[in-house]
Amino acid sequence: PTLLPAEDVVDFSSVPSVQKVLKGERGVEIIFNSIENQERLTAYEPVPDYGWGVVLAQPTRAAFADRNREVRKLSILYGLMILFGLFLGYVFLKLLHSINSYRQKENILLESIGDGVAAIDRFWNIVLWNKAAEKISGWTKDEVVGKPLRNFLKLIRERDRTENVVFIEEAIVYGRVGFLENNTFLITKSGNEIPVGDSAAPIFDSNGVVTGAIIVFRDASKEKEMGMIKSDFAYASHQLNTPITKTLWLLDSAWEETDIVKIKEKVGTAYQSALSIQKLGSQLLAVSQVDQKLLITKMENVKLVGLFDEILKLCGPALKVSKNINIESEPISGVLGIKTDHKLFTMLMFEIIDNAIKYGKAGGSIKIKNSIEGNNLILTIEDTGIGISTEQQALIFTKFFRGNNFDTTGIVGAGLGLFLAREYAKLLGGKIWFTSEQNKGTTFFVSLPLT
Repeated sequence: PTLLPAEDVVDFSSVPSVQKVLKGERGVEIIFNSIENQERLTAYEPVPDYGWGVVLAQPTRAAFADRNREVRKLSILYGLMILFGLFLGYVFLKLLHSINSYRQKENILLESIGDGVAAIDRFWNIVLWNKAAEKISGWTKDEVVGKPLRNFLKLIRERDRTENVVFIEEAIVYGRVGFLENNTFLITKSGNEIPVGDSAAPIFDSNGVVTGAIIVFRDASKEKEMGMIKSDFAYASHQLNTPITKTLWLLDSAWEETDIVKIKEKVGTAYQSALSIQKLGSQLLAVSQVDQKLLITKMENVKLVGLFDEILKLCGPALKVSKNINIESEPISGVLGIKTDHKLFTMLMFEIIDNAIKYGKAGGSIKIKNSIEGNNLILTIEDTGIGISTEQQALIFTKFFRGNNFDTTGIVGAGLGLFLAREYAKLLGGKIWFTSEQNKGTTFFVSLPLT
């Protein structure tokens, strides 16, 4: 009724939503308005009872303005959250990288330590085992981690062969640093025994409670060897001092003597003392070469006849003052040879024969025999000397050993000959052993490979 006849009547019959209403359809959709050339959000609904239809249209930009505004806000918010999350992720990754780098540096430092390092928990299970620990003990990290320490780090006292873990107990129980006592050996995976030095320090948690221990151990073989060398040097100095003092006293006494017989006697004794000094000097040099592993074998084919002629010639000076000791050497085939180091073989046999001469009895004898057993040459040196007491036979091949069943003051030497003989035999791939009976003599056996 309010529509003025003069106004234009707009025909919407061509509009899709109007057409759908005329067909009795209803719905809500976005429809492009070709008249106004824009998209509109359109809702249409027929009113059948009146033959009418209702169409409600609104431009989409206006219809979705609030939604789009919220979407933009949410997009910005979520975008900021994503950026913050990426930033946190970056920071976390950087932190993780730093931690990993720090751990890698720690591992590199740990693995670079020359001493063995092991860590255990309160139950003595291994939680850390570095490469040096692997090298010293022979046990790998995979073999020991998570398992009891005492199954792998076997520390034994030298004096009584009992286990020594008191220093670790001090760290675990009392929370203080403990140190391993001297002369303790580690039994390796292969069964070898090596001298070690150890310490153990407690590990505390944030509450000051002991949660485990760090054990540091090292191969003390070199230290022990250096200690022995120092000890040997001190003993050698003492051994040298005695014959030097004796020689000087005898020469001084002979200088004042007028009796020609006594002069000869004193000069002869001084000569023996000088021989002792010379012998000890050369033996100390040889011992030093053995201890420092400076001797390198030069294997070559040599005839035994020539070797023994040279050895017996070297024994000449000792035989000269030997109280008529006779050497009997079993005939050796002219074609019998051996592949060996000429010099070491000669010194090996010389030390044994020289020992038999020095500790032989007046008018005694030394018999040298040879035989072949398989691919080994067996040499036998039998003397009729003073022999070795049963209780001291285990010490016969140690440095500076001289038995206490006789007076050694008149015997040239310092107890190094048989030690050198054993070491020479080892270098030549052979072995040496003996049988002895006090006051009846000693027989030494030397086995060497022919090739």
